Amino acid sequence: MSLGGYYAARGAAYEKRIKAVVDLAGPYRFDLDWDNLPPQTRATFQARSGAQTAAEARAKAAELTLEDAAARIDIPLLIVGGGRDTICPPAHQERLAKEAQSAELFLYPDGTHGVTNRAYESRSKIADWLAGKLMN
Repeated sequence: MSLGGYYAARGAAYEKRIKAVVDLAGPYRFDLDWDNLPPQTRATFQARSGAQTAAEARAKAAELTLEDAAARIDIPLLIVGGGRDTICPPAHQERLAKEAQSAELFLYPDGTHGVTNRAYESRSKIADWLAGKLMN
């Protein structure tokens, strides 16, 4: 979920042992909406990334991109996002879905970040999708 979703998609592009992957609310490129991110999100990323300044944090966020990786994903990829996500808006998931060869996109129009407000539905859908891909 979130940056974990980003790393799941990135891993799928380069690690051939992965058979199927889910990107739940991951960014396509973390700095694209930097100025619109909640201040707490920017501050948390700055602290966790080891950045000394806000500008350095933004530069580090720009390194988290799927621009070089998306087209390399050739395994089943489920992309899940929320229409009301203020951290990774749906444009991130839509862009990845357009560029990844085998992507399936599922957006919850009223979903928040990580679709946590619809977890009872989205987690079941994710589990069923993974089971279907991994049992074949």
